[in-house]
Amino acid sequence: MSDAITAWATAGGARRSLGGWARGRRLKMLAERFPELPEMRVVDLGGEFQAWLEAPLRPAQLVTVNVGWQAARSQELAADLGWVRNVAGDACDLPDELRHERFDLVFSNSVIEHVGGHTRRVAFADSVHALGEHHWIQTPNRYFPLEPHMLFPGAQFLPAGVRARVIRRWPVGHIRRAMSYWDWPAPSHAGDVFPAETGAALGEVPVYHTMRGILSIELLTAAELGFYFPGSTIVRERLAGVPKSLVAVR
Repeated sequence: MSDAITAWATAGGARRSLGGWARGRRLKMLAERFPELPEMRVVDLGGEFQAWLEAPLRPAQLVTVNVGWQAARSQELAADLGWVRNVAGDACDLPDELRHERFDLVFSNSVIEHVGGHTRRVAFADSVHALGEHHWIQTPNRYFPLEPHMLFPGAQFLPAGVRARVIRRWPVGHIRRAMSYWDWPAPSHAGDVFPAETGAALGEVPVYHTMRGILSIELLTAAELGFYFPGSTIVRERLAGVPKSLVAVR
């Protein structure tokens, strides 16, 4: 199976990008840690089933948990797949239909840094432990030199206001357009002052909307991830010897 994953990543199944290459390598690590994955029942917190559908390795049963537009899209696309079920809900406050379910593996990829503050991360970790004994929780490493959302060196160490202005002019990265208020939350009264923008280039909207995106990302360190998942092994995924991302595994 590891050979098939390597071939998939090399051939473009990992989207021919640094991030895609990393996802392929991470999938190989997951398969090595959980070789029984094709027989397992997995819940993916904040993920979309398409990532599993495209990969050469997938669980026997998959439940995805999403909010907002991701939940609606996953629900529609997964309707004809017998091995996938999508649940609309908040991974930090599990919906009733999942509160008494248990899974062979709880999986999450690049989500915990977006849930919104320490208290919400504690709630997210509680959900992980409530859903299953085993987990694989990945997050970008705060100390990797290249900020993974902006693709700007050292951006995570700049003041938020500076980051908000840099990203409005920086030509690469994953957050160059305004997201909905669901994905980038803001005070309810803000819409009266700065009407919601969705899909517009960040350089074309008030900097307030860029701040919404900046404040929605809080990268973690290995010590912080270990705090939320005590007793788990913190695996460091390295690039050129530097930890690029962190995975809490149990």
